[in-house]
Amino acid sequence: DDNTLANLSGAIGAHDFYLLESTDQALIDVAADAFLNGALADGGETIRLLDPGTNVIDTANHTGGPWPAGTDDEHFRSMERAHPLAGDEAHDWQSNDGVTCNGMDLNGQPVNGTPGKPNSGWSSVRQPNLVLDKKGPAYAAAGSTIGYVLTISNTGQVAAMGVVLTDTLPQVVSFSADDDQFPLALPFPGTLVWQVGSIDIATSVSIRLSVTLEAGWTGILTNIAKVSTVLTETQQSDNHGLFVSRVTPLEPSVLIDAVYYDGYESGDVDEAVRLINVGGSPQDLSDWRLSDGLSYAIFPQGITLGPGQSIWIADQATSFRRQFGESPDYELGGSDPLIAELEGTWPGFSNAGDEVLLSTGAGVIQDALVYEEGNTDQPGWSGPAVFPYRVTSVFAAEGQILYRRIGDVAGARAPDTDSAADWAQFENDAVNGRRVLYPGWDLERFSNPRWFTETAEFVIGIAPDNAFELLRSEIAGAHSEMQIASHTFRSSALAQELIVALERGVEVTVLLEGAPVGGIDEAERQICQHLEDAGGQCWFMVNDAQNDIHDRYRYLHAKFMIIDGRRVIISTENLSPDSLPDDDKSDGTWGRRGVAIVTDAPAAVSQLRAIWDADFDPDNHIDLVRWPALDSPDGTLSPSYPQIEYTNRISYSVRYTRPMTLNGEIAFAIIQSPENSLDDVTGILPLLNRARHGDTILVEQLSEKPHWGASNSNALDDPNPRLEALVDAARRGATVRLLLDSFFGDDRKPDSNWSTCRQVNQAAAIEHLDLKCELANPTGLGLHNKMFLAEIGGRGYVFVGSIN
Repeated sequence: DDNTLANLSGAIGAHDFYLLESTDQALIDVAADAFLNGALADGGETIRLLDPGTNVIDTANHTGGPWPAGTDDEHFRSMERAHPLAGDEAHDWQSNDGVTCNGMDLNGQPVNGTPGKPNSGWSSVRQPNLVLDKKGPAYAAAGSTIGYVLTISNTGQVAAMGVVLTDTLPQVVSFSADDDQFPLALPFPGTLVWQVGSIDIATSVSIRLSVTLEAGWTGILTNIAKVSTVLTETQQSDNHGLFVSRVTPLEPSVLIDAVYYDGYESGDVDEAVRLINVGGSPQDLSDWRLSDGLSYAIFPQGITLGPGQSIWIADQATSFRRQFGESPDYELGGSDPLIAELEGTWPGFSNAGDEVLLSTGAGVIQDALVYEEGNTDQPGWSGPAVFPYRVTSVFAAEGQILYRRIGDVAGARAPDTDSAADWAQFENDAVNGRRVLYPGWDLERFSNPRWFTETAEFVIGIAPDNAFELLRSEIAGAHSEMQIASHTFRSSALAQELIVALERGVEVTVLLEGAPVGGIDEAERQICQHLEDAGGQCWFMVNDAQNDIHDRYRYLHAKFMIIDGRRVIISTENLSPDSLPDDDKSDGTWGRRGVAIVTDAPAAVSQLRAIWDADFDPDNHIDLVRWPALDSPDGTLSPSYPQIEYTNRISYSVRYTRPMTLNGEIAFAIIQSPENSLDDVTGILPLLNRARHGDTILVEQLSEKPHWGASNSNALDDPNPRLEALVDAARRGATVRLLLDSFFGDDRKPDSNWSTCRQVNQAAAIEHLDLKCELANPTGLGLHNKMFLAEIGGRGYVFVGSIN
C-alpha cells in the first residue's frame, strides 16, 4: 500500500513461477528471482502487480484489511491462491495445508508454504485433462498411403482452451491430406500443427490424417503426436499418442481373425478359423500353414488374399454351413465338392485350450492365438491366454467364436499386439471387451450405428393409452406385405386385424421367439394356427441342442413391423393384450406402460429391412421353424381363441387419447443388439457421456441391473456400462432420474431394480449428486418401457426400443 516492494526484471516461463524473497537468506535452499525492498504488514494490506505503464495486472487482498488466509501463529502457514485462475476475493485464498511444502528457512526448518512450486491446494483444482489416442494400420506396404485417426478426449473437470495438436512425422513419411476439420499449419517440414480450439468436458474430437510412406523403405514405423492446452494441466502423461506400424515390401500382414474351436456339431467337425489381410497389398498364401503345432492344414498353390479380404477355413464345409448359414471359403474334410480343398490334416483345436498358428511355407510364424489352457510361451504371443466370455446360464463356451476387436470404422480391426487385449472377449475392458459372437451373427455388417437426417413423419403412440389403436390403424393401411418380429404374440385382436389384411391380399410373415420366458402359451399357438389357416406365415427361432440346432440369439427380443416396405413400427411392447389392450378406453383402461414409434423415414425402413433379412433367412438358418412343425406339447389345438382380451378395464385413467404426429427433419439412428447397442463412438454411451451441468437425462426402464455378469456378482467386478454412464453424467453436474419397474420380479434380489435404486440413491447421497432412482407401476401391469430421454447442450434426444 505504501511503497514499491520490487522492480521486476527478467522473464517468467509458461506455467512457471517467479519468486521474490525478503533477503538473500529468507530460504537457504530455494533461489530467489528478485528481492523485496520492504516488509508486508502482518495485519494485512493490498499487494498490486503493475505493468510498466502502471496498469494493474493483478492484486492480492484488494479490499485491504486482514489477510484472507495464512497464519502468524507458531505454524506460520503461507497464504496461497486456491486456484491458478481464481480471482481476489476472500474465498479465492487459503492457508497452506502444512503437508505440501517446499523450502527451508534460515534455521533449517521446513517452510509451511510452496515457494517456487504449485500451491498446496492445486492438486484438487478443477483442470482439463486431455487424452490423446492415435490409431492407424498395424501393417503397411512401402510406398502406400495410410491413414491415422487422432482422437483428443477431455476427461477433466473443465473445458480445455486453446488446444493445439502437433504431429511430427518420421522422415520416411510425407503429409498427404487431413479432413480439413481444424486450421492446419506446417511450420517445419514434417511437422503438422492443428489449432483445435476448445474441447468441452466429456467430449472428444477426431482428426483423420493421410500420409504416404517412402517407396522402398521397410521397418518399424513409429509416429508420435502430442496435444496441449493453454490451461494448467497437471496430468500430462496421456497427452502423447504413439502408434507403431510394421512396413514391409510385399508382406501385407495376414492375421488370425476368428477361431471357432468348440463347435456345435457332434465331434466339432464344424471347427473353423477366419484369416484377414489387414495390409494394403495382396498376399500369396501358397504353402502357408494353419496348425496347432502338431497337425497342419496347408494352402495349395495359387491362393491369394486381397487387401481387406477375409476367408473362413473349416474342417467340414457342410457342417460349417449348417451352423453359420453360409459356406466357408476352404475346407479339409471333403464334404462339399464345390468348396476348395486344403491339403494336410485339420489341426483339431482342443476345447480345453490350444495354440492357433499361422506360418509361411518356410515355417516363419505370421500370427498366433493362444486360448484357455494353451501354451502362452508360444513364439508370436505374449501374456495370458484368451478365454471365452462366460456367464452362467447366459453365455457358454460351446459355440462361442473368439474374434478380434473391431475398430471405430466398420470392418476395421484394432491394432495387433499379439496379446489377449486384441480380442473381443478381453475381460479387462467392460465396454469394448467381455463380448461374445456365435454362428449366424452379422456382426461386421451392423457393428457401428449410422446416423441419418431425413424429412419424414414420426408418429408416437403410448401404451396402454393408444398404442393398440395406432398399430391397428397401421395394419389396416397395409396394401401388399408385412414383416413382423416380436418376442411373443398373444393379442387375438391384432391377429384378427392381420387376418383381415391377409383376406385382402396382404402377405404377412411373423417371426417369434421359440422359447420365451414362461414358454409358448395356448393363445400364441392358436394365433399362429389361425394366421397360417388364413394364408400367413408364422415362424419361430428355436433351440434344439439334441439335433445340433442352436438359436442365434439368447432371445429374439425385437419388436418391430415393416409395412409395404415404406413404413416401420418400432415398439417397446410385445403383441400382447396386457401391453396393447383393445378395450373401450373412454372410462379408463389397464395395462403396461410402453411406447411405439411409426415412421416413413426411408433410412429407417431400409435398416429395419436389413435386420429382418438377416434374421429371417430360413433357406440358410436351421434355427427357423415354421408352424405347425413347432406344435403344442400334446399335438392338439383348442378350437377357438381363449378369452384373454379383457374388457371393462377402468383402473387407469387414459392420459393420451390419441397418438402424436410430427413432420419435419429429424436426425436418428437404429441401435440394435447384440451388434452395436454398446457402441462407444456413435451410440447411446457417447450421448450419455456428453451430458454435463445444465443437461437432463430421464430413464424409464423395465430392467436396469445394478451390475452385469452373474446374478451374485457386483458392480466393481461386472459393471453395467449404461448405469455407470448415467451416474457419471450426474457426477459431471447433469440432472439424472431413473424410473424403474416395480411389478415384475423379486424386488430384493441382488440384481433387481430395487438393488439398482438402492445403489444409485446411496451414491447420490454420499456424493451430493442431482441423481434419483424410484420404482413404479404407473398403469397397473408393469412399467414395460425401455426409454431414455435426454436434453444435452440444448438439444433433445429420445431412445425407445426393446433393449433392457
